[in-house]
Amino acid sequence: MVDLSRFGLVLVMFLAGCAGGVEEWGGQVTETDGVVRIQNPAVPLAGPAEVNAHLLWSSAGPAEGDYWEAPNRVHADDEVVFVVDRQASKIHRLSPEGRVLSSFGEPGGGPGQYRRIIDAIPTEAGLFVIDGGNGRVEILGSGGEILASSLLGQVVFSVVPLGEDGVGVSGVLERDLKWQRIDAAASMKEVSFPEFMDPDTSAVAPSRPGRWDGKRARLSFTSPQIQVFSDTGVLEKVIDVPLPTEEATDQEIEGLVAEVAAVLAEDGLPSGVIQQQADQLRSRPRAKLRFRDLRFDGTSGLAAIWEQNPEDFGSGNASLHLLSTAGIYLGALEFHRAWSAFDLKNGVLYTLSRDPDTDLVTLEAFSLSVPGEVLERADRLAEASRG
Repeated sequence: MVDLSRFGLVLVMFLAGCAGGVEEWGGQVTETDGVVRIQNPAVPLAGPAEVNAHLLWSSAGPAEGDYWEAPNRVHADDEVVFVVDRQASKIHRLSPEGRVLSSFGEPGGGPGQYRRIIDAIPTEAGLFVIDGGNGRVEILGSGGEILASSLLGQVVFSVVPLGEDGVGVSGVLERDLKWQRIDAAASMKEVSFPEFMDPDTSAVAPSRPGRWDGKRARLSFTSPQIQVFSDTGVLEKVIDVPLPTEEATDQEIEGLVAEVAAVLAEDGLPSGVIQQQADQLRSRPRAKLRFRDLRFDGTSGLAAIWEQNPEDFGSGNASLHLLSTAGIYLGALEFHRAWSAFDLKNGVLYTLSRDPDTDLVTLEAFSLSVPGEVLERADRLAEASRG
């Protein structure tokens, strides 16, 4: 038995209604005009001690005494966990069991060299490395060999998987914010990524693009709502989790503006774009942008939403909200560490957590456990609750 208190982890569990009829769940699933809407209740489905996380292993560097500099992205596939260390211009590789493998990259402008890695996304076609400093994308094979490469032609600040063999990049293209898809040959094509509209104001809501069951999705930053779209941009599913919003003070917003501006400047965005983003942050509603990212893991039957208060300037504790892949809210885990990134693959949670005293970033792997009968009940509720 692992003593979780040693790792600063506190499990937050919520009482749920006893197993039984659909009415005891308290949520609702409806389908109108082809759009499935899942309204979860405030009380999650899982009961006390039913949602668990156990630390499997942790790693702070490629060798003892040699630490990663500033890793800020983590992505896992079936065979490799990739850790992006932007400051070192490297991509580190570990096995799912925590064994250190080889690393790719070094500073510079030549092939296999990077100046500012935005992200590195594993796909069936290879590892897509988006190098913002050199304005280039490289697709790497399993041994680090370059399979394809091309210039980006835009300032990129966001990358998501799009399909099994490509990624989508968003950034400034000819002075406008645009989305492009990069395929296995490193060719680029402009695509439309559906906006996340605020139902109360009909304005574009602060949100993050992602994937849900292989489809395009957006996660609201202010409240955990997920919208799922077809590849042609048609809304197919809306998942609501009724967690309360929190209001930010003027001081917190100005601090967040300064932090975001510094990050965008580091990413090489033009001053006009940075000012535009700052103005948008100042004019947005006061609700805090707490819900940071989304992951979907069909193998384990789990999806996860990462919550962390950005107004804590990166030092706030991370929380993980677990849902079934049908969209039913199961429960939450609270971590007494800040994260810079996370991923979920085959039931294993990978986090880049930062020690608040030393600022050292550590990759931690946790096994997530939810009883099979809870997941089965979630599937039944999603099907039987439709009105």
